[in-house]
Amino acid sequence: MAGSYIAVAIRNSEGKWCVLEEAKGGTHPWRFPGGKPEPGEGPLATAERELMEEIIIQPLHLEFIDSFTNVVDGVTWTGFFYLCDVYLGE
Repeated sequence: MAGSYIAVAIRNSEGKWCVLEEAKGGTHPWRFPGGKPEPGEGPLATAERELMEEIIIQPLHLEFIDSFTNVVDGVTWTGFFYLCDVYLGE
């Protein structure tokens, strides 16, 4: 079994970064916006959708930074990491 996950680092015009605080707490209380793709959705489309859903911004520039693979409980996950530095919204 395999899965994928997308994360987006957001930097505003003042050079500040956006991170989200997990409401559930847990071992990783801070994270970048992102999530899993819907069926048939590619990584870039997932990044765009997740930004709209989680923080209500429309990305105008998404730059692919890197991908990585990790195995968790026998499941291979591929992560895609993007940078967003131009967007509409707050």
